[in-house]
This record gives sequence, structure tokens and C-alpha cells, in this order.
Amino acid sequence: MNEKLYIIPLDEGTRKFSGWLLNELCKRFTLKPQSGIVSRLPEESFNQKQNQYYATTILSKLELLKGTDFEMILATTEEDLFIPNKNFVMGQANSTSHTSVISTFRIKPEFYGLPEDEVLLKSRLLNLASHEVGHMLGLKNCLNKDCQMYVADTLTELDNRPETFCAECILNLTLPSKVKT
Repeated sequence: MNEKLYIIPLDEGTRKFSGWLLNELCKRFTLKPQSGIVSRLPEESFNQKQNQYYATTILSKLELLKGTDFEMILATTEEDLFIPNKNFVMGQANSTSHTSVISTFRIKPEFYGLPEDEVLLKSRLLNLASHEVGHMLGLKNCLNKDCQMYVADTLTELDNRPETFCAECILNLTLPSKVKT
């Protein structure tokens, strides 16, 4: 059974990318596009001291919105995200609950004092979202720099990460989930 994918913008700033991103990801991963779930950033995920949102809390709230195990939720926000032991994350996924959240905060060129560039932003957004969908489909981070599942901790790594998967990750995507290790 093909998984169903919801894209949920958690704020107005990312809403304009929702339909486009859903379309691109569903084509790339052969997923069934879904709509109808609306949410916003959970207030309890905000850390006032850091002025950031705790990604794990957001993922827990997103899990409550799911109806079946065949549904995946990718939330988008323009707010800055963090997890323990990392100053920030551009995205985070939970492969067990099939939920993920990505942020445009640090991938916008204007964050670095550069002019707005929607083409570049969309390229980064799709790259980031594809990596997180890979996690929701059961893939782990990959050590192969020529793989979509390679960890991108910096913007340069994100920009240089390919949109394709290595042979091992492709094999893991095509194996039935009960066979994956």
C-alpha cells in the first residue's frame, strides 16, 4: 500500500510552498497526496531562552493528527528549530511515527544578508523535505556524500547534497519494511 503524505504549514510564511512541495515529493517517492489537516506551532514547543522551537515536541503533536500508520506528515515552518545537543536543526523526523518538520529559517538567503531568491529557497526546501521523507520511509542517515540521506549540518552541505539516493538506500527503500534491518 502506498503511503499518504500530508504537508502541513504551521505558519503563513510556508503556506505558499505547500502545494508545490506536496506535488514534488509525491512524484519523487510515489506517494498519495493528501489534504485536510490544519495545525499551527504548538505553544509548548517554544523555548523562550533560546528563542527557538523544540522540534521533538512538534513531532509529538503531529503524531496525534494521524489517522493511520500509512499516513506521513511533513510540517513546514519559518521558525528556528532545535533539538538537545544541537544549536539548531533545519529539519527533524521521527521514523516510527512517520512525522517530520522542516524550517525555512536558516535556508533563506536573506538570513545570511543576501537578496531573496525563491528558486534557491525552493531547491533547498525540496532537498531538506526529501531527506526527511526518506527518514519517514525508514531510511537512516547515510555516510555516502553522494546520497540524499547524507547528513547536511551546514548550508554548504545542503546545497551540495544530491537529490538522488545511493544504491544501498535505494535498495532499502524498495525492500518490504519487515525485511529492513
